[in-house]
Amino acid sequence: MGNTGNKEEATAWLNEKLTIITNTKPDIYTKGDFKGLLFANFESKKLRDSSVESFRKASFSRDGSRCWASEDAPVEERACKALLFGIKNQMIEWGWGKFELWVDVKNFSISCLDDRIASVSVSSKQELQIDYGIDWQSYLSEGNLADLIKRSSDMLKNSVNRQAGKGKGKQGGKGKLKSKKPSSHE
Repeated sequence: MGNTGNKEEATAWLNEKLTIITNTKPDIYTKGDFKGLLFANFESKKLRDSSVESFRKASFSRDGSRCWASEDAPVEERACKALLFGIKNQMIEWGWGKFELWVDVKNFSISCLDDRIASVSVSSKQELQIDYGIDWQSYLSEGNLADLIKRSSDMLKNSVNRQAGKGKGKQGGKGKLKSKKPSSHE
């Protein structure tokens, strides 16, 4: 939704768009402080899926950011992806080509051409486990790796503390809507 404005403005905007394209008005909420990310609770999984698909096809923008929608994912998956895409974005800022870097979202790993940079998993204690490729940990530590790890770890910690945000399968028809800057690529 973009980080401009506030939760109330973004919620009103989203309700208007969903009413136009799907004729539905789900319960819209945030998980924690508003950071441009809204969640919606639909009456059914079928209604959620059709609303997400319609929202994607409509290709909305708000405050210069393209808005997108997807089904909610488990917090473990979101934390791993956040770390991996954070590493990718850091490397792009350092001058690496965005097409040289590949995030495998199914196996939670990032590689550069055929060289594995890192793999990420979550332990049974809800802690990030990072397995670095040869020489990559020291290279990545020159940037904001510690901040990226902390952000993903905090996602896990906050979820355990609230017992909320467990994602797909735990919350029925809830899904997320988030803005994505046109210049970022996943």
